[in-house]
Amino acid sequence: YNPVHLEAEVAQAAGFRGVVVHGMCVLGAVARAAALSAEGKVLRKLDVRFAGPVFPGQNVVMEPNPKELPDGMTRVQMKVSVPDETPSLMAPASFVFGAPDGSDVPEFPGALLARVHQESRDDDVVAEEFTFGDPAVADYLALTTGEGVGAGDEPPMLMGTLGLTDALWFAFSGEKPEEPGNWVHLRQSGIFVRPIRTGVSYRCRVQAGLTSVIRSKQGAMVTIPFVVQESAAGVLVQAGTVTLLYVLEG
Repeated sequence: YNPVHLEAEVAQAAGFRGVVVHGMCVLGAVARAAALSAEGKVLRKLDVRFAGPVFPGQNVVMEPNPKELPDGMTRVQMKVSVPDETPSLMAPASFVFGAPDGSDVPEFPGALLARVHQESRDDDVVAEEFTFGDPAVADYLALTTGEGVGAGDEPPMLMGTLGLTDALWFAFSGEKPEEPGNWVHLRQSGIFVRPIRTGVSYRCRVQAGLTSVIRSKQGAMVTIPFVVQESAAGVLVQAGTVTLLYVLEG
């Protein structure tokens, strides 16, 4: 729950003209559109910065620029815009797709995820376990299906990131300034090691002790690493970082 997505007055106080579409909803749609240019491959890595907001009712255009990599993966750079309004909604918007069997799963990229720890830490914030059923997958596919984007047969890899919400709320709440304001999604990056499966229980560990905070007169920028694991086996499913801005009201 974030009032900038639901209440016009709050969104306007944060500097927007009205309520803003959730960044993860836009990201899910863009990732699925990018996958059309990497037919037969699955999402393995992404790096996205939200350069502009999306408002309800806008027509978002997604233009892919795919490139085959020497290791057999496909990098798709996406141009995301609202014609005649916002020339760039995401910059960068980079997606890397690889083999479905995981034979080319990327190692932890040095600069992107250098601060992520696969092992548990005492200062981790652990979210409640979550499981995706068929109705949840159907809802996600419906929300992220645009013109030219098919419904898909498998749960999208990005769905696992949804389990962040509970843990992120506690982690970011501990870093927000005392002045009134609201969180705004700024950047998302990560790697995707194993597929999301229906009926499997997952948990997210937000590594609050490794938080990076940059404060200014306008608010604060907070970056926190996270990992997603299968609850029973403890195996790594996803890892990444999420960056939010705390924008002071007015």
